[in-house]
Amino acid sequence: MYFTYLFKWTSHHKKYYGVRYKDGALPESLCTTYFSSSKYVKSFIAENGLPDVVQVRRVFKDKISAKRWEEKVLRRLNAIKNNSWLNRCNNNAFKDIICDERIKLSISNSRKGQSFGKMYNNGTINKFFKTDDIIPLGWIKGRISSLKQQDHYKRLNSDILTKEKRKISGQKSSLVLKGKKKPLHHGQNVSKATKGIPKPWAQGDRNVSKRPEVRKKISESWKNRIIGQWYTDEQINLYVKPGEIIPEGFRRGRKKLKK
Repeated sequence: MYFTYLFKWTSHHKKYYGVRYKDGALPESLCTTYFSSSKYVKSFIAENGLPDVVQVRRVFKDKISAKRWEEKVLRRLNAIKNNSWLNRCNNNAFKDIICDERIKLSISNSRKGQSFGKMYNNGTINKFFKTDDIIPLGWIKGRISSLKQQDHYKRLNSDILTKEKRKISGQKSSLVLKGKKKPLHHGQNVSKATKGIPKPWAQGDRNVSKRPEVRKKISESWKNRIIGQWYTDEQINLYVKPGEIIPEGFRRGRKKLKK
């Protein structure tokens, strides 16, 4: 039996919604032999005791359907961003994947032999060392900024370079670089230089696409959109909205056209 379940601590105003898809699992195992796979739930139980409400919310015939339903419920409740829920992820990265023993073994084998590392500096330059590398004497973990970079940051945060001046500077740079090819291996060099550096504009509330008000605005804009289909006659691609007449000789789909 595969099912989704609800744990609730009424006096603490906390809840957890989960899924159980182990072969042979029974609802009677909830809070008796099975206490969820979430470390947050286990920690909360250790501090506050077992939930006073334990419910089987829905039963399914297969594992994928159970997992999809759990993801759907958590997404609709926006449980991840709601403090009353102990859920901290929605498993979207593993959509329609059941991590059975075969997949776990495959992941384990693929990671064997891989060598990860950290960024180090000697007070002058930064360098990435792998886990099994010998760290030279005088090198410490972390990244440093050059004097030129530090001076640049000071200018950005000062009143000398105002918002209007930054905009003008960006427009000048855009005109200078427009139409010019990037140097050889430019992408690889940028990737290497930024490896291991957290992107502040994509974290927490700074990530615009994850803000509730922005997601709501995007959702509302899609409600009024008229969705159509692409058609092609092998020479041109044509986007046809519902109710429009499809020209003769066109079939559904898009063809990659030569420039």
